[in-house]
Amino acid sequence: MKKNIIISAKLKRPIPRKDYIIRKPLFAKLDTMDEYTFVMIEGAAGSGKTTLMSSYIDYHQLETVKWLTLDKNFNDPFLFFQYFIEMFHVEIDLTAYHYLLTDNFMKESLYQIVDMLCCDFQKLEKHYLVLDNVHFLKDSFLCELLDMLFKELPQHIHVIMLGRNLPQIHLSHYYANHQILTISSAELIMSDEEAEQFLTKTLHAPYNGELIYLAHGWVAALALLYSFSVELHDQVMQMDLLEDYIEKEFLKEWDTSVVEFIQLTAVLDFFDENLCEYLCPQIAFQPTIQLLMHHHVLLIQLDETTYTYHDLIKEYFIKKFEQENKKQKSQYLGRVAQYYENKKDYDECLKYLLWKQDYEKMMELIVLIPQNGKTLAYLTKVPVDEIMKNADFAIQYFFYFYVNSDELTCQKIYQHTSSYIQEYPSLTVFNNLKLFVEDRIKTRINPMTSLSEIIDLNLSEVTLAIVLLKDIFLLYLKDEIEMAKKYIAKAHELIQKHPHNYLRYFYFITCAQFYEYLGEYTVSIHYFKQAYTYLYSSPHLEIGYYVGIAGVYIKQMYLKEAQSCFDLIAEKVESQPHRMQVAYYHTYIQLLYLQEHYEQANQLWITFFEQCDPLEIVYLAHILQMRYSYHQYEFIFDLFKKEYQLTNSDELDSDAHILYALIDYHQHKEEQARLLLEKTLIYCRKKMLRLNLIEINLYLILYFHQSYTEKEIADLWKEAIHYIIKEHVYLPFWLIRHDFHQFVEICHQYQLFALIDSQERLIIQSLLPQPMVLTVREKDVMKMLQKGYTNKQIAEALNISLATVKTHLINIFSKLHVNNRVEALTKYQEIYE
Repeated sequence: MKKNIIISAKLKRPIPRKDYIIRKPLFAKLDTMDEYTFVMIEGAAGSGKTTLMSSYIDYHQLETVKWLTLDKNFNDPFLFFQYFIEMFHVEIDLTAYHYLLTDNFMKESLYQIVDMLCCDFQKLEKHYLVLDNVHFLKDSFLCELLDMLFKELPQHIHVIMLGRNLPQIHLSHYYANHQILTISSAELIMSDEEAEQFLTKTLHAPYNGELIYLAHGWVAALALLYSFSVELHDQVMQMDLLEDYIEKEFLKEWDTSVVEFIQLTAVLDFFDENLCEYLCPQIAFQPTIQLLMHHHVLLIQLDETTYTYHDLIKEYFIKKFEQENKKQKSQYLGRVAQYYENKKDYDECLKYLLWKQDYEKMMELIVLIPQNGKTLAYLTKVPVDEIMKNADFAIQYFFYFYVNSDELTCQKIYQHTSSYIQEYPSLTVFNNLKLFVEDRIKTRINPMTSLSEIIDLNLSEVTLAIVLLKDIFLLYLKDEIEMAKKYIAKAHELIQKHPHNYLRYFYFITCAQFYEYLGEYTVSIHYFKQAYTYLYSSPHLEIGYYVGIAGVYIKQMYLKEAQSCFDLIAEKVESQPHRMQVAYYHTYIQLLYLQEHYEQANQLWITFFEQCDPLEIVYLAHILQMRYSYHQYEFIFDLFKKEYQLTNSDELDSDAHILYALIDYHQHKEEQARLLLEKTLIYCRKKMLRLNLIEINLYLILYFHQSYTEKEIADLWKEAIHYIIKEHVYLPFWLIRHDFHQFVEICHQYQLFALIDSQERLIIQSLLPQPMVLTVREKDVMKMLQKGYTNKQIAEALNISLATVKTHLINIFSKLHVNNRVEALTKYQEIYE
């Protein structure tokens, strides 16, 4: 992580004034803080919260103190934890933290950060963690993360929160167990004795009872009132009159150059001599700082070179600054931003560009600089209405919300950018993103921007990699396999140059899905395992990952492995975006079919299909093929046939053609079915779609062997076996399981087992379900059935009870995989006669 002076300033305890006073009652209360997990000091601006804690630490020379001064920008979870972990750069090895936070788009990686901190805190010795200005922490996700972190704090870690009000962190458990020490705003009010000591000892001023009275125990008020000898009115220092006082009394006492210096620097979070020389070289820095420090103006020294003002002063001057001429304000903020850009301190640069509302410059900068939690905090602050001006940024903007499963924002971005494509041609990179923001597939064939056209858009290399990963899916969806491989090669080249974690993960997942589609399951599993190493950074990726790899296991008939994937994510699926739930149930139904849990699969199928548009049924052909293998024809297949016939042929994939051919075959349109399968086989060979190729070969051998020569059948067999063995593709045998006796007979008839080696033969024979042998008595029952005997006649002939006859019939039906007497007689004759 890059270090800079701004980070250093935020992580340093403000230096207390010399000769600070010992606030005995409050110091005594703080002396007990080792007995508590939390210390909460709550009070208004200028009430002395920071002064109290800083002086107490200095007085006791506490050494194990970590201090983080927050501002409004820390309300972003990424930015907060970037700085929070930096507090422990000496005590904790931050390599793994930096690995998670650097170049990471995924918000859920912060859960891992919290888990790691909880573990590392256990190894620390006693520490005090001071979080100043906690009233800025309002983000619900950030508060959730802090809840998780603070619930696991060991007893030797003490958290001290200073703020005008406290964040929405649930600490009821600690309150109930008396683990929170509180100092209220009322307790922060100085007594007259403390005010006198502050005036005479700290400010080195003569006793002035009127000042003490007018300050009302308010530390900042007393310091400010003393800064000048003016005619004061009784109520001038009340909170609601502070701005009036600063304007009418405070400013008019200074030399114009000093006032200009304050005006220029008070709106900054932090400043040092280098920044001031850049912004106002006409004003001598050191003499001005010494003058302000001498007069006890509310100037805070953060370290040897860095300063800031008390919030009271800053808030006043920021308010006045916002009322200035827009052009002057813009010029000033632009100069500050340019200073930090020159220093390559991009997070500070982006902060002032955001204030300036220079969104075009922000977008230009964000796509060019190394991305981390700090810069991503500004990415999300660019309004959607601005992003169409920079296609580079728009893609990264969309991708950020996509990987964080913010579907509503993704849809809003897509709809917005789509309406501007004519005006901004570079937004053509958003073509077809609809497939990624909607649950339903509306089309398979989409117009594509060519690789050369995409490169000509002059996108940044990171954005280009994202666009390529998006288009790879679209390319193989319409079977442009060779072009998809070119995109993969180009994406790999770019990711080698920009090895961001999120890009690597989505590259590996995209490759895994691509090779699964081709039926190269060994390669697919390899890429899934490559992607696995990135899961820890974002738990919400688990659903997509485990559903994806389970799909491969299903095609390989590795049912235990597939089931273990679903066991890992079963309790998480309902909280996922709808598109992930659709993918989950689509794949899980297939597993239930393979496990012979037909009733459960059927119930899920009904729910799943009710959520689909009927027009989409042609895109569900493979799961329908599994359903069709049960030989139970139903209305759903009539609906499929209707939509198949109405759909443009280019939109139909190989799965759809195979299912349509099977339906034709079983409806006695054998020649039409065979021709369609042969045509689809040629296509699958050309595109190297291995699973479909195997399925078609087995169907042609099983149902149409009479139409081919022995050599043609042998070629079909050897081609199928080659890919079955190489990629462990065993699902096609399950699809023909009810016809396996016929299939085995055909294998023997054409001596197909002799065409493969002994090891291959063992594998194939293990995949073919073995017939369940009927007992002698069950064969006797079958012989009686062949003679047309009723159950009662069978019972009398065999001298057994009617109930026993019914039991034998149930067992026979189960072993033969049939549902009635007629089917049993047919199957019995095939097997035993």
